[in-house]
Amino acid sequence: MAAICDAVTQQWDALREMHHWTANHAVTFDGDDPDCAAGEADVRVLIVFRDGTRFRGGGTYLDRYTRSGGVWRISRREVGGVFADGHSPTSTPTEESD
Repeated sequence: MAAICDAVTQQWDALREMHHWTANHAVTFDGDDPDCAAGEADVRVLIVFRDGTRFRGGGTYLDRYTRSGGVWRISRREVGGVFADGHSPTSTPTEESD
């Protein structure tokens, strides 16, 4: 838990704004195992860095869920269909050629 809190604190320090949306969440229950399900949801993100640079991107979450003790949790997450418009803090913007 401490590692997650540290990562979030670092993001807050580096970013002016971060908006994260999920939509179109569809869940399919496993007919053979009532404690397993799969889900898919679209994700979009908008980040504004401290210098005013913006990043927009997104993709699709491909999740597996498991129920234990009556509580559903994400047991696995993959991200597919990733797209980006802008640059991330670990990349360098490129100049467009004419």
